[in-house]
Amino acid sequence: MARRKNVVLIVLDTLRKDYGDRYIWPLLKKYGFKKYDNAVSTAPWTTPSHASMLTGLYPSQHGAHLTKKDTLLTVKLNASRLPFFLPRELKELGYTTYLFSANPLLSKETGYLFDVEDVKVDFLDRINLKIGQLIKTEDAKRFRETMIKHGARSEPYWKKVFFLLREGEVKILLKLGLVEVLKTYVNTLRLISSPLTGWPLDKGVTYLLRRIKHTTYREPSFLLINLIEAHEPYRWVLFADAYRNRFVNGRLNSNVVRKAYEKSVIYLAKHVKTLAELLISELNNPIIIITSDHGQLLGENGAFGHNSYLHDELIRVPLYIYGIQAKTDSWLSLRRIYDISKAAAQGKDVIDVSEKTVFSELFLCHEKKPKGVVSVPCHRIAAYQGPWKVVYDVKEGSVVHKISYDGSMVNERKLVEEIKNFLKKSKLIRIRRVFTRGS
Repeated sequence: MARRKNVVLIVLDTLRKDYGDRYIWPLLKKYGFKKYDNAVSTAPWTTPSHASMLTGLYPSQHGAHLTKKDTLLTVKLNASRLPFFLPRELKELGYTTYLFSANPLLSKETGYLFDVEDVKVDFLDRINLKIGQLIKTEDAKRFRETMIKHGARSEPYWKKVFFLLREGEVKILLKLGLVEVLKTYVNTLRLISSPLTGWPLDKGVTYLLRRIKHTTYREPSFLLINLIEAHEPYRWVLFADAYRNRFVNGRLNSNVVRKAYEKSVIYLAKHVKTLAELLISELNNPIIIITSDHGQLLGENGAFGHNSYLHDELIRVPLYIYGIQAKTDSWLSLRRIYDISKAAAQGKDVIDVSEKTVFSELFLCHEKKPKGVVSVPCHRIAAYQGPWKVVYDVKEGSVVHKISYDGSMVNERKLVEEIKNFLKKSKLIRIRRVFTRGS
């Protein structure tokens, strides 16, 4: 029997397709990577996107997405309830699974169970996580409802304080005040130590490269590597919560953010080149998939960041593959990384991943109001088919955005029908998931 191939999935967190193609692709193509231009993430933020890559399911199917009861820090992947989970299935084929992550959302605590875990979360990262957990889900819900009521999500802090006092939310106000003070203190410590650590330009890539290089692998191996250098905060724009609000209100020059983001990507690119060289030379017969879980808004549509939109800058992502050919003449959903990885483990050199329609889902929307931007629970689905894209609001039952990439008339009715069929299929998968859990 032929020796099984080693499979490596490298996720360059928050890397946009245009920046990846500009700075990283030129460094990879000489090694034999193939570039895919129509890759679409299943969600605009970390947890649901990674869950899709490892299960082959969309967010509404695997369940690792925001709900009314969750915050970004409380969403977890419950792989034991799912019939598909790539690390578990590869382990059954004799693989040893490794997780190298600089993102605290990817660890055994959040449901990503691997044989060997090396998560780069330093002391200050852990403090920041604990600080964030001071705000409970119910607190966040009541704060959001108060801000929506008064249209004040993007107003100055003193106005938010006024509205909380007006609604009698003194407990939440005290908690938020404590969190802001503690976060400011931690970030100040980070700034003081940055000449030694390289933060925020280096968010763990140097450490992880060293660990990846000096790890002794039990082959065949499956490696998931997450690098977050392209994620905020950036060197010249440090405090994400503060500048996000200023940016939405147009008080921050987008060129500042773009230059800072570009500098981070250039720094990341040279390390990705080093990592690719290392894996190709050290691992036996490797299959290497390099992608991003989502992109980043840098001023487009008056917004910054990710999480809350389905714009192309967020969900059309870079994808470069070495050692196996993924055949497609249409859009390629990142959920098919699950299938590509399994095909590689089974010794295949080619896999057909063509799909008529691919989807991306959103469960928390930013909406512009007269007094600013508010975050509201929602369910929106982007559907890509042929030269068209539509974004459909499930609750409202209407299309909120559409694009034709070739100038032809968008067949809105056809794509809405595809979305409705997708919702029916997702409902059946959720029912099976509940049934499996109860058995």
